[in-house]
Amino acid sequence: MLNLKSINTIDNKNFSKSFKRPSYDEYSFVQIIPTIEQLLTEKKNKNSFSEDVLEGLKQKYNKVVLILIDGFGWNFFEKYKDNFPFLKMALKNGVISKISPQFPSTTSAEITTINTSLQINQHGIYEWQYYEPKLDEIIKPLMFSFVASKKRNTLKKTGISANEIYPNKNFSESFKKQGIKTYSFVNKKYSKSPYSLNVSNGMKIITYKDWTEELKRLEKKITDKEKAYYFVYNENFDSLCHKLGPNSKEADNEIKSIFNELEKFLIKIENKTKNTLLMITADHGQTEINPKTTIYLNKVWPEIRKYIKRNKKNKLLVPAGGSRDMFLYIKDEYIDLVKERLEVILNNKAEIYKTKELLAKNLFGLGKSSKEFLGRLGNLVILAYQNESIWWYKKNVFEQKHYGQHGGLSKEEMEIPLILYSLQSGR
Repeated sequence: MLNLKSINTIDNKNFSKSFKRPSYDEYSFVQIIPTIEQLLTEKKNKNSFSEDVLEGLKQKYNKVVLILIDGFGWNFFEKYKDNFPFLKMALKNGVISKISPQFPSTTSAEITTINTSLQINQHGIYEWQYYEPKLDEIIKPLMFSFVASKKRNTLKKTGISANEIYPNKNFSESFKKQGIKTYSFVNKKYSKSPYSLNVSNGMKIITYKDWTEELKRLEKKITDKEKAYYFVYNENFDSLCHKLGPNSKEADNEIKSIFNELEKFLIKIENKTKNTLLMITADHGQTEINPKTTIYLNKVWPEIRKYIKRNKKNKLLVPAGGSRDMFLYIKDEYIDLVKERLEVILNNKAEIYKTKELLAKNLFGLGKSSKEFLGRLGNLVILAYQNESIWWYKKNVFEQKHYGQHGGLSKEEMEIPLILYSLQSGR
């Protein structure tokens, strides 16, 4: 069934006429891990979802499988809900809620949260690239690299350790103490990366080369007689949305392939596992953009360079964030001037905010923000309107080549499904 309460709540979470507010106190991505813990232990957790998200389901399970389909926003669920047998079954016998990701709506932020159970403003990895005070450089945290590098692990030569960049806390130890084994399925390409090894620390990592192999390995593990949580990740749909656009034929074919393989998997494990809950969600949605219409700040306003902060090597601190949520590090004395000027230049293209205003409005999460997050956060952010993209240009280094993107606060980016389905009985 559709959870109408969650749909109505998220629909009314408006930040402005054009943007959606993340829902941190209810129907939020950050509530997934606390809810899984509650379902595996039957111990009430104040940070879990409300009862309507779990309506009609068992209150305790022996296993929970969380499948995260990167980029599969609510609009895609609406598009495909009548096309696939599994989604039809989930509508009939499961519970489907509309929830929101955090802001920024990025894989970097959400995957770190799902691995640590920490909010963005606590773990601090809020975008694909940002300023890292410990290095006095803009970096790509998931790649453990400098911003201008196309190679991985270029930060190694600095001598900095992964523990100094990534959060040192996750929930695996807590789960272990409660007799819950934890598994994380990680693509072979990234399984030994500093990021994966750090945020998945304490979890059993199972590698795979493609979606079919990933499900086969899940099939083998899920039949073990143990209390367990399995995190299963698919990046293919999001990658094609970026490269060719969320409405491309290739992206459409990919989501069909994902669900076709999933349905084959469900048939194979039928009657092989008991008391298991399947959860399917996304880290964010996707919105269509066009490289040809991308606005490059340093082209439309070359003088902005003199207002941007530099590091000790006299390098400009650019660019940070993404083309849907570009974060700027402006010299404090010029922040009002730059904001006002950008509002003129980007009129009808974006909204400009001081990040301290967004912090006060809890856009980055509830509670106290960590010093790591605050030290990395720019002081101004450009939030692009629907189908718009705004970035910084440097030939062959910083160019916006995507036809699909996320990170901002549009409806398409900020609404995702949470599908709960009990295997065997459907309840």
